[in-house]
Amino acid sequence: ERWGVIGGPLQGSVFAIASNGTTLYVGGKFNQFVSTVFNGVALYDGTQWHPLPSATGVGVEGGDVQAIAVSGGFVYVGGSFVRAGGTEAKYIARYDGERWSAVGEVDGTVLSLAAAGGGLLFAGGTFLSAGGTFVGGVALYREVDGGGIGQWEA
Repeated sequence: ERWGVIGGPLQGSVFAIASNGTTLYVGGKFNQFVSTVFNGVALYDGTQWHPLPSATGVGVEGGDVQAIAVSGGFVYVGGSFVRAGGTEAKYIARYDGERWSAVGEVDGTVLSLAAAGGGLLFAGGTFLSAGGTFVGGVALYREVDGGGIGQWEA
């Protein structure tokens, strides 16, 4: 058994890790590695670290990433942030490989995420409501169109 460095150390803390089998995704409290800006979320392709950029920004702003999940071609991140890729996305966001978008609406920090396949995403955290419904800190997000658009359920 042996531990090793993956692509060189990130400068900061990693709180969440997820993989789609070929790519490793990490989230946490880090801004850059050498001269590349990451802003709390990065991917490792087996050779080096890469940011998750969009046309309007890179990573998250206004907080950290505490949770990450991968499902159906999307990377979901949760945490204490207020923007992702320059787009308003409080506490939870989705990345499709080119752009960031909000995932419904929750009213507090997302601390854990689990993708169950079939367009289902579970979230847990300090939030009380999701999508305007009282959920008491745990909720299910169900895609309704297969393209990432969905709704929160208690």
